Amino acid sequence: MPRSKYTTVPGPLRPVEQIRLSTFQFHNIARRKLIGLLPPQLHQLGVPEEIKRAAAKSRGAPKLKTIAELIFVDTEKLIRDYLTEKRFGGSIPTNPANVVAAIQKLRKALEPFRGGIDEETASIIPDDLDERLARREHELTKLRLAPYKRRRLDQLCQSIGVLLREFTLANQVTFETPKMVEFITTALDYAGIVHSFSKANPSRFAVRVFPKSNSK
Repeated sequence: MPRSKYTTVPGPLRPVEQIRLSTFQFHNIARRKLIGLLPPQLHQLGVPEEIKRAAAKSRGAPKLKTIAELIFVDTEKLIRDYLTEKRFGGSIPTNPANVVAAIQKLRKALEPFRGGIDEETASIIPDDLDERLARREHELTKLRLAPYKRRRLDQLCQSIGVLLREFTLANQVTFETPKMVEFITTALDYAGIVHSFSKANPSRFAVRVFPKSNSK
């Protein structure tokens, strides 16, 4: 059986006004290093005018000249969002075990509707609801997911990976997977985010960043 901390029913999210946003920014050395890891062609390609106009409407937005700078700023934002989420504190992330616990709690709360109340009240609940909940509970008990922190970090890495691939494909620029992984892990290092990248086995981390990729 899972430990109790994994089967606590998820609580409501914090009100927006109680969420402290991360103010993370890369320092200048990190900025030069990360931009330097991007393909040279991206340093020569200008930012599309529509993106410049959209950025100009945002107070404090940096003035971007090249695609390389745009990728850097978007990467910084993804990391800032990740760090903001880590600050939530006290919230219980959803996982199969605690969703099962929530379903069990709901099924127990619905027991009075199976008898002891009038027919009109009982008709509010669909006849097959308990059966459907039981079926969903059975499905979830068979799922096996990595710990939430690992999944959230993988999501961050995959988001940066998607960012890199979208810009390179759109501009017909070659950027090999190992170089993308180097960019991502370097960004994590400068942001102080602990990860499990191993130079001895980079392909293992690459599979987590690009799960559907066969690239090595």
